[in-house]
This record gives sequence, C-alpha cells and structure tokens, in this order.
Amino acid sequence: MPSTTFQRLPAEKQNKITNAALLEFSQRTFEQATITSICQRAKIPRITLYTYFDSLDDIYIHVYSEIESLCYEEMNYFSIAKDHMLQYFCNIARSPKGLALVAKNIESELPRYRILAHIILSLAHQMNHGVLTMDQYEYQLNELIAYWGIYK
Repeated sequence: MPSTTFQRLPAEKQNKITNAALLEFSQRTFEQATITSICQRAKIPRITLYTYFDSLDDIYIHVYSEIESLCYEEMNYFSIAKDHMLQYFCNIARSPKGLALVAKNIESELPRYRILAHIILSLAHQMNHGVLTMDQYEYQLNELIAYWGIYK
C-alpha cells in the first residue's frame, strides 16, 4: 500500500503515478512490468517511487484498489482510457502472480469491496480453464465496467 508520504501528495501527482502504473500493467503482465518503466512513464526517479511504495506488489495492489474504488464509488474523473483499464484486467487473467496478489487483497478489504474482485477472478478462472475465450472475457469485463457506471 502507498506510504503516508504518497497520500500527502497533491491529487494530480498521485494520479500521474497511478496512471503510469496502470498503463504499465495494462501493457504488460505483472511478471513483465518493471518499476523502471513506471518511473519513466511518471517522469520520476526510482528512489522517489520507493519512498511511496515498498515494492512492485504494493504498486500493483494500489492500482487495483484505485480501480476497485472507482467501481464502487462511481467516480468518473479517473484520467485513464477505458482500453487501458480493460487491458489491465485482461493482464490480471494472464498473470499467475497478478491473480495471486488480487486474491490476497480480497481478504483484506471490507465485504462491500470484495464483489468486483470476485467477479474478475471468476471471469479469469473461466478464461484460464477454457470456459470463456479471450474475446468473451473482454466483452464481460466491458459489460462489468459499463454496469458499474465508470464511463457514461
């Protein structure tokens, strides 16, 4: 989870770092993503990112929590492209470590925040076991995002 130093940053800087991480995770699986790339995207030094987060795992969980928060609070101002969000969720399904981190995070959340994670994990499980194709998975995610009202 982010440090208190990160939480004290202006929202604009927090969003810049969060968006850079989301973009990284939407284009690469967890195993392929790097802190160096996130820093380059956010235009900040590595040491600065490490003052905000302990590890890549922490950044991943932070990004997931931000998206989850959007879905529950129906915020429409998160400055990311819908395609990046969909690709991020698709990469969760392709990444065993990413799935494990999300599953671990579910247990630490309040019950009302667990539903989205359970739905995504269920869809990922269905795709990984051949019940859904990648196209069907992406369609279901698109419907899920539309249902939660993130993009109107």
